[in-house]
Amino acid sequence: MRAIARLNYEIARAIARLNYDSITSAYRCDQTERSHQSFTKQNNTNAEVEKFADNASAELENQSPTQGNLV
Repeated sequence: MRAIARLNYEIARAIARLNYDSITSAYRCDQTERSHQSFTKQNNTNAEVEKFADNASAELENQSPTQGNLV
């Protein structure tokens, strides 16, 4: 009887450990995905800012002094 109780205890403990590992693994994957999304979003924002700056620069270079926009 004692051996069966010990076996049940060990099985329950193993199942609990598997559940814990599964939950923490899913959490780590979620955190990694969120981090990746944040990094990608920041890179996209940087690219948009650079594109805007390039376009503004090109517009300034294309303007002639007679347009009155250059000082």
